Amino acid sequence: AVAFIMIDLDRFKQINDSRGHSAGDRMLVETAQRLALNLPAGALIARVGGDEFVLVLPQAGNLKNRERFAEELTKCLLEPYAFDDLHLNAGASIGCASFPEGNDTIEAVMHRADAALYHAKARGKGQYCFYAPEKGVRSIIEIRREIAAAIAGNQMVLHYQPKIDAQSGAVNSVEALVRWQHPVLGLQSPIAFIPHIEDSDEICALGEWVLRRAAEDLAQWQTLGRPLSIAVNIGARHLTSEYFPERALDIVSKVGIDPRLIELEITEEIAMREDDKTCDIIDTLKSNGFSVALDDYGRGYSNLSRLAEVKVDVIKIDRSLIINVENHERTRKIVAATIAMADALDCRVVAEGIEEASHAALLRKLGCHELQGFFFAKPMTLENLNIWMVARGANVVGALQQQISTSL
Repeated sequence: AVAFIMIDLDRFKQINDSRGHSAGDRMLVETAQRLALNLPAGALIARVGGDEFVLVLPQAGNLKNRERFAEELTKCLLEPYAFDDLHLNAGASIGCASFPEGNDTIEAVMHRADAALYHAKARGKGQYCFYAPEKGVRSIIEIRREIAAAIAGNQMVLHYQPKIDAQSGAVNSVEALVRWQHPVLGLQSPIAFIPHIEDSDEICALGEWVLRRAAEDLAQWQTLGRPLSIAVNIGARHLTSEYFPERALDIVSKVGIDPRLIELEITEEIAMREDDKTCDIIDTLKSNGFSVALDDYGRGYSNLSRLAEVKVDVIKIDRSLIINVENHERTRKIVAATIAMADALDCRVVAEGIEEASHAALLRKLGCHELQGFFFAKPMTLENLNIWMVARGANVVGALQQQISTSL
């Protein structure tokens, strides 16, 4: 049997956007060299897309040998890329299919390999997968087309989760969270579709749709006399796309919204990249009136020297720290130090993932500014949020403050 192997570099687009095309080109050349060094006699290699390669192994042998080969390729491509003063990590996802199977064509086997690649990516980065009929034959290209059609067809919806002022109990802001109202599968959470598009142009289209819809909903709240601001998540590829700050400003301005009411959340992973481009984008966004939040702080590698350069307005402490803040002394000290550091940097601090009154009470005592989590409210539709806000009222705020206070 002949094995077709499709390889897609996991972080190439991020590196190409942040480090420049010359670094991306050198990475592609080195990837081809690594693959060539690992190919058995008689095998073929071709680059078929920006960061996609295809290998053809005429004498693929049994499944065990193919699995061993795929594992070796995965390890080979996980090795850091080092040239000039750069040390970059990419990794790769690998999909494999066999030929022939029945009345096969080259297009059919490539389709199966692409489907296997999709399933490898669904498992996470740096994985390989062999085509199996029971897993289906939808490829990553088809998945992305379906998501693009869903964006254009207005199948996406926004849910909002309130953020609670730790001292007053008031709701001054909410976070916009996208969902997919799939016509067959029903309401889909972001984890069901975002990973498939985060390295493609569809993430930019979705990000702009979310920003526009959030601005439109904010305009509706303003007519109701509710002074809210909205936090919107921005993907890495979207943030570093061409003219992003200008396009973001154009979107909210056309709706008639002051950009000072929009908070753009970027993940710690994006902000901590050591390149000037991210800092420049953040500075431009701030000069345009937007506030910028550092999301998931504490989940990845929190580089303090880098944080001194990335001038964000808000630091959101990740849930992974919050869930242990009460029972783990070292975690509590880390959270307290983070809040003190943020205060010194004139940053507001939001704790996400609050599920217990005792957690909320402790974080308020430590000086956290805003609290967010299921203890207060789950993400909800615009209509339900309006109902929730009305029902909450002053007496509910008072009751909430009393509940937190009794936990101190």
